[in-house]
Amino acid sequence: MRTLLLLFAALLFAGISANAQFNDGQAADLVYGQTNFTLASAGQTGPSNTTAVGLCAPYSVAVAPLTGKVFVADASNNRVVRYSDTTTTNNIPDTSAAEAVIGFSTLTSWSGGSAARNALNDPTGVFVDNAGRLWIADAGNSRVLWFNNASSISSGANADGVLGQSSYTGGTSHLSRTGMSYVGGIAVDNAGNLYVADATNNRVLRFDNAANGGSGAQASAVFGQPDFTSSTANTDAIGGSPVTGNRGMNTPYGVAVGPDGSLYVADCGNSRIMRFANAASSGNFPAAASVLGEPDSLTSTGGTSSTLLQNPVAVAVDGNGTLYVSDGYGPGGDGYSRIVIFDNASSLSNGAAASHVLGQTDLNSSAPYSTTNATLGGTWGINVENAIGQLWVADAGNNRVIRFTSPTGSLPVELTTFTAEVRNGAVNLSWKTATEINNSGFEIQRNSSSGWAKVAFVQGHGTTNTPQNYSYTDGSVRVGTYSYRLKQIDHNGNFVYHQAIQATVGLTPSTIFLDNNYPNPFNPSTKISFVLGTSGHASLKVFNLLGQEVATLADGEFNGGDTQTFTFDASKLSSGIYYYQLKSGNTTQIKKMMLLK
Repeated sequence: MRTLLLLFAALLFAGISANAQFNDGQAADLVYGQTNFTLASAGQTGPSNTTAVGLCAPYSVAVAPLTGKVFVADASNNRVVRYSDTTTTNNIPDTSAAEAVIGFSTLTSWSGGSAARNALNDPTGVFVDNAGRLWIADAGNSRVLWFNNASSISSGANADGVLGQSSYTGGTSHLSRTGMSYVGGIAVDNAGNLYVADATNNRVLRFDNAANGGSGAQASAVFGQPDFTSSTANTDAIGGSPVTGNRGMNTPYGVAVGPDGSLYVADCGNSRIMRFANAASSGNFPAAASVLGEPDSLTSTGGTSSTLLQNPVAVAVDGNGTLYVSDGYGPGGDGYSRIVIFDNASSLSNGAAASHVLGQTDLNSSAPYSTTNATLGGTWGINVENAIGQLWVADAGNNRVIRFTSPTGSLPVELTTFTAEVRNGAVNLSWKTATEINNSGFEIQRNSSSGWAKVAFVQGHGTTNTPQNYSYTDGSVRVGTYSYRLKQIDHNGNFVYHQAIQATVGLTPSTIFLDNNYPNPFNPSTKISFVLGTSGHASLKVFNLLGQEVATLADGEFNGGDTQTFTFDASKLSSGIYYYQLKSGNTTQIKKMMLLK
């Protein structure tokens, strides 16, 4: 059914704008946890009344990108429940229960929160990455758990790893490079880097390639604090005191990563959203590139308007770079709740105005909590399902999860992976899409000292709901570290930049690197460089088309890792193609050049 509906959506919206768009105050079209949109009763905690249908203060929701299954952090019931994929626009009836539970052995089991490999204590965040792995922010145990193959595991499954604690039975708060304290939102970027909102430590932690780091791994970088042992709220790098700045944080609850690699943080205590550019490659305590919800980085007054936020607790970003903010329900909130939407968020300057709002009739309204299909009772986590233009909202105060569907449908392209691998001195780029609408193709860009530059263009598949694989090999690199990004372009000229990745072209002890000569073509001389992976003997020779040696540029012992450069003077040779050969041990590389007189 999901495949058929995705195909229908692709065909239906192929001829109109593919930018997912929501109308101010529009109604939701689906609800979990209640039998209709006007009920808000809790599936209350306790062994006698916990059910497979009810929810009690759901704090977060996530949709698996490959299967469409829905995961809900049912916080007060100390569990995460999984619902089967649904793309229907009908309300979920009472008989449509969750299909599995994490934290207990059955959907009707209940106990107080505990720390174990198969138990949870006040889970506040869920996220499913592109590998189908479920990440859970287990706030009461100050840890993050992950579960592989989350869409198919059975109730009561054991976690496959833990961060924030040294073992599965640990549950105390820590302030360290391996510890956490009441974690909130979590997010994973396309490179597998995990971001954790370590709320009461007033910081966000990044774990590079988190699933492969193993349990108890150290964080790779920290945002909001100058080091891994500081936790002062709003510590600014310059002032050094508790003031609001573009580096410090005050109770960050939510995190999300945009397609261009920007990290968005719901800095709840400062009533703002902080954006950090190129978050995957940043060091400790970076400065935010911009803030939303306040006019500048030194203000934290809060408010309700198109430019002000009041205690935001969660963020999400779609494939077009549109930012969604869960606003108004955090500590200190004013008794209203809304989802605020910022188009093209990475291009906005400090204090920019939002574009749309859900849960209120307009961006200046702050109607109190209520329970209808167009109002909210206190939202926390939010999730965007790019493939079919749907926004899921954990409406915690109403003990439900609701879904809004964009009237304009799917996003143009949903990119699921983008990786780089270095082989034989070249960078092999690979990426995969889940769905495509109106996709002209991808411009591959590489970063250098002069900025981003086009390397190549790879044709897209237009409109398709079938996953597509792409690849490109960049053989024009030298030894060094390079950044690559994709510029996805629609047939109508609209484009989106996707998150940048890095590749390091290096040398192992058994390899050699022969650079392209420069200039080429040349007259009468050109420079040729090479690097050996290990110190040893090497020869660099030039041959004509008949295989006759015309010059020996180098023949001796050279240090490993050092760049050797030689000049080839061809003033006495005739125009034509020549080959230059580097040989060291059993390894040989050959390249060609052209002499034009």
